[in-house]
Amino acid sequence: MDKLNEFNPFSEIGERLSYLTGQIDNLTRIHMQSIQSKDLDRYIDYKEVIKILGITRQTLYNYEKAKIIVPYVLGGEKKYKLSEIQNAPQRKD
Repeated sequence: MDKLNEFNPFSEIGERLSYLTGQIDNLTRIHMQSIQSKDLDRYIDYKEVIKILGITRQTLYNYEKAKIIVPYVLGGEKKYKLSEIQNAPQRKD
């Protein structure tokens, strides 16, 4: 029997594994992009806002009055959109 004409199952398995690895990498990348965009749409409380911006609670209140930051009332509590907070003015040291 000629060695060149023999079917090598391990070679085919290796090719399929390489293909699947590429597909998994693509799906993982797409999933991570999806998570990141959804994370920006989440709502956070005032404690997270003042921590992110490095401001006091009074400054947050002043920002609300000046309509620099807009709170949303969800379930009777003030919440803030993370994406909007990340675009808000931050404390300058």
